[in-house]
Amino acid sequence: MKRHIGWSVGLTLAAAVAVLGTGCPKPPEECSNGSDDDEDGAIDCADSDCTTDPSCTGGVEDCSNSIDDDGDSYVDCADSSCVADPACAGMVETDCANGIDDDGDGDTDCADSSCLTDPACAGMVETNCGNGMDDDGDGDTDCADTDCSTDPACTAGPVCGNGTTEPPETCDDGNTTSGDGCSSTCMNEAMCIPDGGACNRAGTPPCCAPLFCCGTMCCAG
Repeated sequence: MKRHIGWSVGLTLAAAVAVLGTGCPKPPEECSNGSDDDEDGAIDCADSDCTTDPSCTGGVEDCSNSIDDDGDSYVDCADSSCVADPACAGMVETDCANGIDDDGDGDTDCADSSCLTDPACAGMVETNCGNGMDDDGDGDTDCADTDCSTDPACTAGPVCGNGTTEPPETCDDGNTTSGDGCSSTCMNEAMCIPDGGACNRAGTPPCCAPLFCCGTMCCAG
């Protein structure tokens, strides 16, 4: 009697795959993408397949291929090794009004020194010296900007009697009348009780010198 040599009918497909494999070749390990491409449990440079890959052996950065060739997390012109590369040397902010750091130096548009003479930035001034905004993007706002040194919003003196104490005023009670504790020029006035006026021992307010509080009135003695 012939004996059939083969797999037991009870052998599962999963077990067969485990023994025979899928028959599909594993993809090669890509050594700088953070994935275990060949599914051997080792990722990128930790995989023996990558021992000679430039990204794992201190490779040289190609400064115009959009790839981190030397595996230092910096790509192309952002990599310090590309500073003198023709692809990066002499880069400038190509558009000084697009809100983008075109040359990747950390300074955008008019904040970039390469835009100093660009029409979009040249001659920029603080256009409104009282809007609370840094209109020309130089870091100084309104009256703190030298462009505003002669602007009325920054040169006008304090207005006595407007109810707001503005230096060099020491008070502003909303009027320009003297004798009420705040003078007509908005300076504090010394208030005191005249001769014969009712006073208290606490001296608040005090009797006018040289008077003093005698009994309940201000008197000379």
